Amino acid sequence: MTVHQAPITQSGWTGSGYIITDPATGAGAYMISGGANGGFIFTFIATALCLIAAVFSFGVLSPLVASLFLIWEIINVILWINAINSANNDAAFNRANAGQFIGAVLGLTSFGGVARAELVKWMGLFRVLMLTSF
Repeated sequence: MTVHQAPITQSGWTGSGYIITDPATGAGAYMISGGANGGFIFTFIATALCLIAAVFSFGVLSPLVASLFLIWEIINVILWINAINSANNDAAFNRANAGQFIGAVLGLTSFGGVARAELVKWMGLFRVLMLTSF
């Protein structure tokens, strides 16, 4: 096992990271104190893919729907960054990531091209705001 000499503080989080390795097989795990495991990366990848889909949707969807899709994804990223910056504990950080993931994926409803899907998506924005702001 490999650990830090002293805990670190980053963005309101204080703790340490450590590596557990099985010397016989070389298998290992990179852990963070408190049990966190980097699920943030999953949200980051989903967000990046949704932004890429929004940009390329201009060749598939009507210009209005594609524009709404891109605006939706940009608003979600801004809200996500704001929520992460204001998170002062693990629960707030996790809420920010959950809200972003839900918001990013809701943007994909644009591919249905149905006005009802757009309405549901924009109503979802308010739910994301509730998850990430309080």
